[in-house]
Amino acid sequence: MLDQVEKRICEIIDEHAQEIIDFGNDIWYHAETGFKEFRTSQKLAEGLEKLGLKPRTGIGLTGVKAYLKDPETTKGLNICLMGEMDALPLPTHPDAWSETGAAHACGHNAQMTGVYGAAIALTMPEIKEKINGNITFIGVPSEEFSSDTEYKMKLIHEGKIGWRRQERVPASGRAGRSGHLRLPPHLGNQVRHRSQRQRQRFCQQIRTIHRQGRPRHLRLAGHRRLGGSQPLHRGYQRQPGDFSGKRLHPHPRGYHQGRQRRQRDRR
Repeated sequence: MLDQVEKRICEIIDEHAQEIIDFGNDIWYHAETGFKEFRTSQKLAEGLEKLGLKPRTGIGLTGVKAYLKDPETTKGLNICLMGEMDALPLPTHPDAWSETGAAHACGHNAQMTGVYGAAIALTMPEIKEKINGNITFIGVPSEEFSSDTEYKMKLIHEGKIGWRRQERVPASGRAGRSGHLRLPPHLGNQVRHRSQRQRQRFCQQIRTIHRQGRPRHLRLAGHRRLGGSQPLHRGYQRQPGDFSGKRLHPHPRGYHQGRQRRQRDRR
């Protein structure tokens, strides 16, 4: 059951539905790639400023950050509402922006729209005064790290971005494991093997599968978990939406190399 505050938040969002949709459409049709989201970040900053917030820009080159309340005087939890701003370089996409050749095929436009829509409701005085703690609205640059690597290396050499904690994460205020839609956030998008040799063996098995022409929905996961508590093991074939764990394919070539060797690799 929703309480009165939650019901009022939903009502405010419905009242501003067209404004939120227009914001999202603008982001959709003006997609920009990583660390080039100058128009996108300006759009978010102007929107937050119009709502009475004081956005800070230029974080990690194009990032945006704004607090609902003064962080110096507000106590309690601080919850972050984050939207990634960059798009993918897809010049053949039907809705790609002609100036950048990019399109929001990964759905970051929806993230940004959600952040802005939430900000509209939460900045209303009647809602803001009932919130314990603080809320931070953030526009995150360059989540799609695969796009335009040369440009990003140039920014690193110029000292505009950098690495932190020996992890390949841009110094834009973020730290921790990289992640995406496949795994829970605390695990990150990593194949969780216990040794370098196991990682190498995993990659070799993937190459073997492609050489043998096996179905693309075959997954070799080792110790990796896909959003649940049950580990997936080598040789399990996953049909879309099937997580029964039933083994339908034999193990890839090279798997049966002896129990002792596998135990030695795990040490």
